[in-house]
Amino acid sequence: MRLVPTIPFGSHRGWIDSHPDMGTGETAYPGFHAMVVSALTGHGDQELLEILPATTTADRVALVGMHDWTDPTLPAIAGKWGLSVFSPDALRSTSAPLLDWLADTGATKVASTLTSTRSTRMRSN
Repeated sequence: MRLVPTIPFGSHRGWIDSHPDMGTGETAYPGFHAMVVSALTGHGDQELLEILPATTTADRVALVGMHDWTDPTLPAIAGKWGLSVFSPDALRSTSAPLLDWLADTGATKVASTLTSTRSTRMRSN
C-alpha cells in the first residue's frame, strides 16, 4: 500500500469527521476506509499504523453530526478514547459548542471529511 504524501498531522491540527470511522479490524465495519479516526488516534490495525507518519491525540478529533453509529459498540469506544462527539441536535441552533471545542484544542488548522448522501428514492407530484 502506498499513501499519497500529505502535510504532516502535527499538534497544531484538528480533525472533524461526520462518520465514526473507528474501525479496528475487530469491529463490525471492516476496511481501511472505515479506520481513519482509529488510525489518526493510534488505535486499530497495526499494519496501517506502521505506515502512518504520525498520529494525534483523541482530544483533537471531533465526530460532528453523528446520528447513526455503524456499530453499537462504537459510542463506548469513542468515550473510552476521549473523542468529542456532537450530534445534529447539539448543533442545530448554534455551532458554538463545536467552535468552543475547536478553540480549546488550540488547533490553527483543521482537516475535515465532508460526505453527502443522496437519496435514491423518487418523489412523485
